[in-house]
Amino acid sequence: MGYGARLSYGCNIGAFFSGVASTSLHGWVWIIAALIGSWLGVRWRPVFGLVNEPASRRTEAIESGAALRLR
Repeated sequence: MGYGARLSYGCNIGAFFSGVASTSLHGWVWIIAALIGSWLGVRWRPVFGLVNEPASRRTEAIESGAALRLR
């Protein structure tokens, strides 16, 4: 995250907060784009084979101490 912030001359969260605080349109456009991108990213996870396991299976694995063996 630090490397990306250095390349982009700032931080993505800073872009949102400073934009909204200065009543600039770019802060609001940024948050809308970030929410849409997050939604699309979650929806496209199965396309790349990144399907989440059911919560009940994760809970059982954590309780049994096998959390590190999960994918």
